[in-house]
Amino acid sequence: MSYSEEECLEALQKADREIDDFLSQKKYRETDPAVSPSYIKDTFGSWNNGKEAAGLETTSSSGYTKEECIENIRKCDEKVDGYLYVSDYRNSEYRPSIKTLEKKFGSWIEAKHAADVDVHEGYIGVGLYMSEDGHKVWKPHYNGSSKTISVHRLLAVAEYGVEAVKDMHVHHQNHIPWDNRPENIELMTQEDHARHHYYADNGLYQIQQKNSKA
Repeated sequence: MSYSEEECLEALQKADREIDDFLSQKKYRETDPAVSPSYIKDTFGSWNNGKEAAGLETTSSSGYTKEECIENIRKCDEKVDGYLYVSDYRNSEYRPSIKTLEKKFGSWIEAKHAADVDVHEGYIGVGLYMSEDGHKVWKPHYNGSSKTISVHRLLAVAEYGVEAVKDMHVHHQNHIPWDNRPENIELMTQEDHARHHYYADNGLYQIQQKNSKA
C-alpha cells in the first residue's frame, strides 16, 4: 500500500500526540501506526527528515539550552501579531518543540514567564506528564503555581465518588501504572495496598497459590 507525504506527516503527528515522550521509531511503532517507520524513511530520506517535515522534535533539536529556548520564544513572540498562543509557536519554524519546553521549564506558561513574554492574568494551563514511577499525572498551572494530580485518582473519583476515594489508595490490578482503564483500577486501604505490593513484588502470591493447591 502506498501513502502520500501528507498521510505520512499525519501519521507522525498523530503518534506524537499519543505518547508523552520523545517520538523515537520504537515509540512510534508502539502506537500501531498505519504508515511504517521504514516507509517514512523511504519517503523523506531519513526518520529525522520526516519528523522535521511534520514539525516534530528531532534528536538534533532536543539539545537546546534554556537560553536558546528563551531566545526562540522571544523571536516567535516578536513575529506574532498579538498574544503568543501555544499554537502560534507550534506552527512556527522555531524549536525545540512544546514538549521539550515543558520538560525544561515545567510548562508552556513557565517557559513564557522565563522569556518575559506576556501571559494572560489568571491563565490556567494543564499539562499531562508521566511520573518517574510510570503514573500519568495532570499538572495544572495557575499564575505561576502548580499542583500535580494523578490521573488514576481522578478516574477513581469519576467512578466511585469523592467520599469513597478520599481516604483510599487506587490500585492498578495488572500492576501497569499507566493503564488507567476503569476496569483496571480498584480501591484499597493503605494497609491492604502496601501488603498487596509487598507480596506481588516478592513473588509471594505464586508461593501462596502453589501451597493452596498442594
